[in-house]
Amino acid sequence: MAHPRPYDGKLGIVTGGSRGIGAAVARRLAAKGCHLLLVFTSESSKQPTQQLCEELSSAHQVRCTCVQADLSGAAEAARKVVDAAESFFATYNTSGRFQVDMLVNNAGVSSNQAMNDPALGPIAADEFTRVYSINVLGPLLLTQAVAPFLPRDRSGRIVNVSSVSSSIGYQGQSVYAGSKAALEAMTRTWSRELAERATVNAVNPGPAWGDMYAAAGEAFWRINQPYVDAAPLAGYAGERAVLDMAGADAERFDRTVREGMGGRRPGFAGEIAGTIDMLCSAESGWTTGSVAHQRRLHAAPTPLGFGELEARHRVEGKVVALVPEPIGPRPAPRLVGDATHPRSASVQPGQPPARRQHVRHVLMRSLYTSGTSRQLRAPGLFSPKQPFRDPPLRITRLHDQQRVIRLRHTRSASPAMASTIDLGTISADSDGSPLVPKIRGILSAAVNDLPPTAQSAERTAGELDALYPAGDTQAVEGFLWALWSLLIGVAQKIPADDPRQQLLAQTVQELVGKRDDEVVLWNQTTRVWSELPMLGPCMREAWDLSPMYDGSDGDNAAIQEWISLNSFAARILGANLQTWVNLAIWEFRSGLEEPPPPSQAAKDTALATACEWITHAGKALHEQGGRVQQLDAMEQRALKPGKLFENGKPGLSDERWRFWRERMGVMGAGAGSGELKERAQRAVERMKELEGSA
Repeated sequence: MAHPRPYDGKLGIVTGGSRGIGAAVARRLAAKGCHLLLVFTSESSKQPTQQLCEELSSAHQVRCTCVQADLSGAAEAARKVVDAAESFFATYNTSGRFQVDMLVNNAGVSSNQAMNDPALGPIAADEFTRVYSINVLGPLLLTQAVAPFLPRDRSGRIVNVSSVSSSIGYQGQSVYAGSKAALEAMTRTWSRELAERATVNAVNPGPAWGDMYAAAGEAFWRINQPYVDAAPLAGYAGERAVLDMAGADAERFDRTVREGMGGRRPGFAGEIAGTIDMLCSAESGWTTGSVAHQRRLHAAPTPLGFGELEARHRVEGKVVALVPEPIGPRPAPRLVGDATHPRSASVQPGQPPARRQHVRHVLMRSLYTSGTSRQLRAPGLFSPKQPFRDPPLRITRLHDQQRVIRLRHTRSASPAMASTIDLGTISADSDGSPLVPKIRGILSAAVNDLPPTAQSAERTAGELDALYPAGDTQAVEGFLWALWSLLIGVAQKIPADDPRQQLLAQTVQELVGKRDDEVVLWNQTTRVWSELPMLGPCMREAWDLSPMYDGSDGDNAAIQEWISLNSFAARILGANLQTWVNLAIWEFRSGLEEPPPPSQAAKDTALATACEWITHAGKALHEQGGRVQQLDAMEQRALKPGKLFENGKPGLSDERWRFWRERMGVMGAGAGSGELKERAQRAVERMKELEGSA
């Protein structure tokens, strides 16, 4: 079990520690045992900083002191801070060598003036000097002064607090945005220069609630809103946990977000401090030179710590059999590639990609329409509207030589960074629909060129709807299969905490309102787009390919894609676009209700996918679990409990929900990274919150 005070005995320096992000960081570090030197600038900050130190010392039995140092005089301030830190260190450690374990460069000043500003006039050189002295020269000279006293075992941690202004080009912020961009550039340089002593990272906070942001007014909020909208935690509907973060300001916060921000909230200093805390942890030791973009809130490295992964697939040889691997004891059906079988199909060397895609499409479609095995024979089970109800027969391979995965694995700042998605590597599985290139182009523009906003989702949905081949049933089937195959494939390539995941889900939601055309597919009447035909079968196909947890590079990529696929499916369920409760139950059963596998990667993946379901569909799952359910025999078999919950009932229930919550708490304590532990804890708290609101 992780130590509850992993920073015991360490010394941390936090500049700008009197309020806001700096004070929130101090609270998190002190709670984990860190002794603190808080740096403040103005005389008005002296009393609140002293009070904060007294509070932290009393609450957490740590040493805390403060020093007044004006970073506009950076050289003198740096000497003053280091001298104060050394003297402070000597008060509680008389035998050890003076050492600074953590430095959080948080202090900064803002500037908001356009070139040749009509109200303020031209930007003066003095304004540039004022801002850069504090925001750039101050951190540089302080970090330089602290560097000789960093640990010699690479355990040091330096975190620089930047701003979203450095990334998005706010009007009127030439000076301020430039200073924060300089800080991010220095972050990357310092990560190399100090590589033998410490990691160096930056956080890039977006809009954060406070007096300044509340007073900025609706014109400024509108500028920020697209970046707030992209954050996965931004939706607000009066949740108690969110109001608690607003504290005494809860009433004003509630009114402002509901009336002036469309129910999409900015972050809180405590949430930003969570990422800074993560970057100070031992688990962040392989993350350096990175910038965590807080406009996505906790856009921290994924639980398994992978950077950008680019997968390329090639088919070799001849597919002689599909061998599904079942979950549970029931024998799996075998789909044999027999030339005399009406559904048999093989891939010969040299066949074009279109033929290879067609083979798999035919095999999967035959599963949905003809009842190959005993568990697939129920009349009406296969529908263009839904994935079928039996547990996944996870096809981890088609043949030993059928798929070769080549990976380029590079360390990136964060998996949530907006890396380009190459749709050319994603199969459309379309039976040759002529609309595939246009679909690729629209989706590529959506995830690579447009900001991840509601407006982008509306635009993308409109362009896709314009392609719909109304009146041609055969063309409709090919179009829908290609669209959903590509969209799901894109979702698998996008990290689960990337706002483009929500962009895809919002695009699907926007499509639902575009038209309500009746169409016959697979001998069943359905409606486009209101029933989203073919999305379920395409998702069910994607669900059949899962990681093997063999430690290979290819499996690392499969793990990330599996987490992303679950995140997308959870968002669709959470938005009430599809009734995919079966997918959620299968994943929870596999990860939480069966004896844990020996592989840490498998355990962490199960925990990560469970967190995605709770985060994005927890409310829907809990509400459905509280209703009386009438399950037929097939549903009872498909939704039965796992071995660790074998006395429970099939389907959703309050009892099963509580079991999941307890298991997530247990598994979270043994997670392979601090970030995943925190995500699991947040998910458990969310589950408790939903239980309390029932």
